Amino acid sequence: MRAVRCWCDELVAAENDQRLVEVLRDHVSEAHPDEGRTDDDLRERVAAEAEEPEEKPPWAY
Repeated sequence: MRAVRCWCDELVAAENDQRLVEVLRDHVSEAHPDEGRTDDDLRERVAAEAEEPEEKPPWAY
């Protein structure tokens, strides 16, 4: 599992980095539609900050 924090500090997680970009895109589209984040912004965030969480978040079980 891979995880990254959105700019709003919300943790998003997915099974790999490609899927993580998609999940982050969905979150940003729903929670922050006026911020104008591009796919390049999302890919850069995931490339720079995504990590394997030490333990699964409670909602990931």
